[in-house]
Amino acid sequence: MVRHVPRIVPALVGAMVLSAWLLVGCSGSAEDMRVRFCKQLVLAQVQTPGEVRWISVATDPRGYAGLFVTLKFEDGGGAGWMPRQRQAICEYRYQVSDDTALQLSDPLSAYATAPESMSMDGTPLSRAVLSKAIQDSMILQGKALIDRAKQGINEAAETARARLDSER
Repeated sequence: MVRHVPRIVPALVGAMVLSAWLLVGCSGSAEDMRVRFCKQLVLAQVQTPGEVRWISVATDPRGYAGLFVTLKFEDGGGAGWMPRQRQAICEYRYQVSDDTALQLSDPLSAYATAPESMSMDGTPLSRAVLSKAIQDSMILQGKALIDRAKQGINEAAETARARLDSER
């Protein structure tokens, strides 16, 4: 016996999958993406990323001179070491030629999404080291996005299965 699925069920499943996918794309964080990215780059540079404690964040938009994100943090220092206070600065290039409504409502949107330069405790990272850190961070972001998408899709599928089972 073939059971016909009501038309509403596939539409509901599709809507749930789409909603899950859209929600996955949003981090839910109010923190600017440039600050988050700078933090990810810091975590890639420290010896004990699990022991980093963020102390302060400052954004200094300087128009055409760029945006400077200053992160003060404490790292664990490794086994047997005392925690120490450190500082990282990520510099983002200004990339807008005309003011737009988005840029006026979110001034940091006028700057690039990846830093042009970065320094840790006053020492600039070489272009090669920064490039590798950016590449590694983007790969991790992509993997995290895929994992969240899989989780959202699995949850939507479970919800759809539960609804189908309850209709039987």
